[in-house]
Amino acid sequence: MAGLPSLVPAAGLKEVLDERKPRIVPDLNQERLRDAGIDPIYVELIRELGIESLMLLPLVARGRTLGVLTYASGESGRSFSPDALELAQGLAQRASLALDNAHMYDAARRAAAELSGLISIAPDAIITIDGDQRIVMYNEGAERIFGWKRADAIGKPVEVLMPERARATYRRHVHDLVAGPVAARSIGYRAISWGLRNDGTEFPVEAAISKLEIGEKRLFTVVLRDITERLRLEREREAAIAMRDDVMGIVAHDLRNPLATIATAVSVLKECSGDETLLKSGFVIERATRRMNRLIQDLLDVTRIEAGHLFIEPKQVSTQQAVLDCVDAQAQQITAASLVLDVQLSPDVVDVRADPDRLQQVLENLIGNAVKFSKAGGRVTVGARTSNQDVLFWVKDAGIGIAAEDVPHIFERFWQCGSQRRRGAGLGLTIVKGIVDAHGGRVWAESALGRGTTFFFTIPAEPTGEVGPGAPPRRR
Repeated sequence: MAGLPSLVPAAGLKEVLDERKPRIVPDLNQERLRDAGIDPIYVELIRELGIESLMLLPLVARGRTLGVLTYASGESGRSFSPDALELAQGLAQRASLALDNAHMYDAARRAAAELSGLISIAPDAIITIDGDQRIVMYNEGAERIFGWKRADAIGKPVEVLMPERARATYRRHVHDLVAGPVAARSIGYRAISWGLRNDGTEFPVEAAISKLEIGEKRLFTVVLRDITERLRLEREREAAIAMRDDVMGIVAHDLRNPLATIATAVSVLKECSGDETLLKSGFVIERATRRMNRLIQDLLDVTRIEAGHLFIEPKQVSTQQAVLDCVDAQAQQITAASLVLDVQLSPDVVDVRADPDRLQQVLENLIGNAVKFSKAGGRVTVGARTSNQDVLFWVKDAGIGIAAEDVPHIFERFWQCGSQRRRGAGLGLTIVKGIVDAHGGRVWAESALGRGTTFFFTIPAEPTGEVGPGAPPRRR
């Protein structure tokens, strides 16, 4: 029957596949086969086999066409009867189901093999437990973490993997999971749980447990991670931060004392000396002293922000007055840089709920940046308007701009654009973000090289009708 597949296209395969209906070809005479373009070798073979007619039936399962089942008859002058067609259709239906089941079984077998491979190489412990809380599946990660070999762990109660003091908590989680509608539950993500190794040592874990119910059978799967190393690193980090904070406090105190003495001496020098050269030197020392004090304050602010200890005292603040006060304070710097200042305040801008000193610090930092990176004759714009439940502030310059790949990094501590000469310590924008975040606002920048930069930030608006003393201090 090797030549039979070549007859199928000529016999109407496409129509059978498209219409999903059986088709009978009652007469396969040689002239018809030659007209259909069948290879002469196959025509001769069909003649020798004595095939006179064909019946084609679509194989369909779950709405998918799997193929075509072909029957051939060699009885001359006799076509397939309706009874034969009905019988063949029943066989085709059974064949379709068998093929579909075989495909599904093969797909399920491959998926199971892939899942088994993933589970076996997972670094976390993955353990499946039956309804009696006995281990029925135990991966290589569990062997590494607990020290029990798979053969020894299978069939044991899962509570052998946890110390006595953690078992009541585990039972409560399982009880709540069984009784509730959810299919999964976390253990230890908010409060550390504990595991027990084969050698009796305890270790901290994070775990999640899920349930699967098939008929009357119930299975639980626990995914567990040993967090011993992570907790150790966190403790070391916290100790390092505490040590850094102590050092920063001592350094700031020890630096400010001599700076205060220098500032006092300079003030006396300016008042008592009539020498022009000494006066100029006094002004230089005074500016350096102020800059040193500001740098110390910036370092302390960054330390507080990173430790989550930045306090703000929010109160009702006039947005217009805050912007105008800051502009007045920066006017001399802007004029000295030969820049044009443009203030854009919406007439109906509402008040904000903010720490006035910290709000001034944000505006001063952003305006100072705009001045530093603008060329003489450029324009610096400061503005504010109401935006939903917030007030939107912006500071815009027409300076050198920031490359698109650098914009995501500008709020990082000590980061500065590598293509520019270093200007400052690289802390100003970090502090800006910390202060804005502490107020519940957000800050971002829009920039392009050669076209300037605009910094935006939002501060929550003062709630309508809420007037009076400020709210209690708030920690970030």
